[in-house]
This record gives sequence, C-alpha cells and structure tokens, in this order.
Amino acid sequence: MYASYILFWAAYATGSADWRALLPAFVIISVYVFLALSEERRMLASPASETYAKLMAQAGMFWPKLW
Repeated sequence: MYASYILFWAAYATGSADWRALLPAFVIISVYVFLALSEERRMLASPASETYAKLMAQAGMFWPKLW
C-alpha cells in the first residue's frame, strides 16, 4: 500500500512542470516511510513477531526482493 502512494507522489513531483511540487511530495513520502517503519516496529513487538521476521527476510519493506 505504501509503495503505491510513494509511486504516486514521486510521479506527481516529477511529472509536474513546477519545482514547488517537490516539497509536498518529499514531505508526504517522508511521512509514509516514517509510518511504515513505525508499523514494522509494532509488528516486531507483537505476538506474531517471529512470523513477521521471517516475512521481512523474504520481502522488502516497499518493493519485493528479487534476488
């Protein structure tokens, strides 16, 4: 979910003809990264932490691990 939002805002910032679009995109992307890290910490502190740690070893935070 976060990856799609990050892609949207990155595309908005780069596709806009106005350099001022970069600032809100940077702020929003930073908030999404902070939220994802916060959510990841909560998952690692939950009863399902062992299962989540295994998932983290196989998948990236935003993008799939291809190798």
